[in-house]
Amino acid sequence: MHSAIKYYIEQNPQARFHGKTAGEVKAEAMKGVVNICPIALNPRIIKYKEELKRKQKVNSN
Repeated sequence: MHSAIKYYIEQNPQARFHGKTAGEVKAEAMKGVVNICPIALNPRIIKYKEELKRKQKVNSN
């Protein structure tokens, strides 16, 4: 495993994971422990969904 990836997974605690590493979060998920971790909003996806809604309105009229 590449050392940077290994560091990120095993040694780098993340604020979004409430101080846990990505490896700890994955291990919990594999055991069935479900913790909600926030996912940052993606402006491109928001724009895409708005465009879909607009097209649906146009097509339904």
